[in-house]
Amino acid sequence: AEKKDADQYKQGLDTLQKDLSEFRETTKALEAAQKDYLAKSDIARNKKLEYESHNKAYLDEQAGILANTLIDGQPCPVCGSLSHPSPAHKSEKAPTKAELDKYKKATEKAEEESVNASIEAGRITGSLEEKKAAVMKAAAILLPNGAFDDIEVVLAAKTVEVKDILLRLSKSIAEAGIKVT
Repeated sequence: AEKKDADQYKQGLDTLQKDLSEFRETTKALEAAQKDYLAKSDIARNKKLEYESHNKAYLDEQAGILANTLIDGQPCPVCGSLSHPSPAHKSEKAPTKAELDKYKKATEKAEEESVNASIEAGRITGSLEEKKAAVMKAAAILLPNGAFDDIEVVLAAKTVEVKDILLRLSKSIAEAGIKVT
């Protein structure tokens, strides 16, 4: 009976060790997911700034194109003025509509990747919290009076202790010639 109890306790410790390993792996996965999110968020922010810059250049170019059609004495199609003292100039650096669309699509894709990375980091955070709760619950039963930060040390010591107990009990059972089922 004592050996059976020790075997069950060891199984519990083994399960706790497995849960703790999964917790550590999930912690590493969360760190990686958070780094991925930060990187993708930076890329999205830079793509947005790039798009906004090109969009401004494109819009400025449109004003230059419109200004080329202005004739003194005829009303401006935008403001209605008959005089045009300072018309906008066309830029040689302005993107085409197709180029601007490419910048916009790249920005949208980067923002979508950033959002997806954020969702993944959130999902892993939830999983990590579940794993920590499972570890804490098992540790409270198997390793009472232990703080979460001490679980690994206490678990290692208890595992060695229970292995010694099982070895001692197995020897006692063998010496007594008792069959264990």
